[in-house]
Amino acid sequence: MKTISRIAIGAALVLLVAATVQPSNAACATPRTLDNVGAALVSNPDWGGQGGTADCQSGYGCYASEGLPPISASFDGVFWAFDTSTGLSVSSPEVGLGLDNGSWTIENWSKQVTADFGQPYYYPAFLTLTGGSNGQPGLSANWSFPVDGCPDDIDPNACTCILLTDQWVDAVGSGVGYFLVDSANANQIGNFPFDGFPGDVNGYPTMQLAATPVPEVTRSERNESNADVTMDVLVGSLAAADYRDPGCDCALGYIVYQQIVGRGGAAPTDRTITPTSWIPAPSETGGVQTPTAFGAQATITVDCDPAVQQDIYLATAIVDINGMVTDNVSANSFRIECGANLAEPSRPDRSRGRSGDAPRGRGNNRGQRER
Repeated sequence: MKTISRIAIGAALVLLVAATVQPSNAACATPRTLDNVGAALVSNPDWGGQGGTADCQSGYGCYASEGLPPISASFDGVFWAFDTSTGLSVSSPEVGLGLDNGSWTIENWSKQVTADFGQPYYYPAFLTLTGGSNGQPGLSANWSFPVDGCPDDIDPNACTCILLTDQWVDAVGSGVGYFLVDSANANQIGNFPFDGFPGDVNGYPTMQLAATPVPEVTRSERNESNADVTMDVLVGSLAAADYRDPGCDCALGYIVYQQIVGRGGAAPTDRTITPTSWIPAPSETGGVQTPTAFGAQATITVDCDPAVQQDIYLATAIVDINGMVTDNVSANSFRIECGANLAEPSRPDRSRGRSGDAPRGRGNNRGQRER
């Protein structure tokens, strides 16, 4: 999913990237491939019941009785060019702008085949075109129509970045978001080799997605006049499932998303970004939240209803600096109470899959915060 209507870039960021986010030219005259050396693609943390190794006893894939498929129906991804000479991401959430996957959706550059041998049979998934035999990867995806532009439009040495996400429900019924980020510098013939993936038990490489880091609420403060809650939020580094090449860091960051439920309501399990579920939280001043670098702190203010008892949950969306994003967010943050009749801080309620209650600020002070 390339477009996202609720993320905009602040004035300073617009000035920074305006020179690079331009109407795209045609795709590469000679298609330049995104080659991941035929690695299997796995987001399911227990693919085949073997911890994600796809080592099913039935052969090339797995029967439904042996486990769920390697990727889910929520699997999503984007790719874009990164200018190594300037350190700028050359992307745009709008189709027709930037140098990126454009209108070419993940269904066109990933492969997942399911057969029926008396029960569903899941072949391995691949980040390739859909052709080829069921249990083998197809041809590599490439910079060709209908992508937006070509890395050569900025610099023959520009690299390509890939962001993949998915979601699964864990053993206790909580939704968990998964990610993989990769980048590749061009090789001697102009293609982009995405490699370095660990081998599975049979020695074959696996593009194994890892859990997206969850936002940590380090401070929360309630405005008594309107019930809004301002929070400092921190998301750590992308230590797992990060295969970026040196010099091609992709200008990644995060946006904090929010979902509000009734007080004591079930915690969200679906990780899908929609206008009626997960939406970007406003900035501290109530404006549009801009991407924050991993390891740096974001400050947001959630608009709560002073007449209704509510709970806030937060989640992480991985984005590039220009707002490229996929469909899936991380698992939930701690629960944060807002709205009417706040209860006193209580012990974590694990009966609903919550990881606990968020801090209430310095000394549990829920005093006024002027806006």
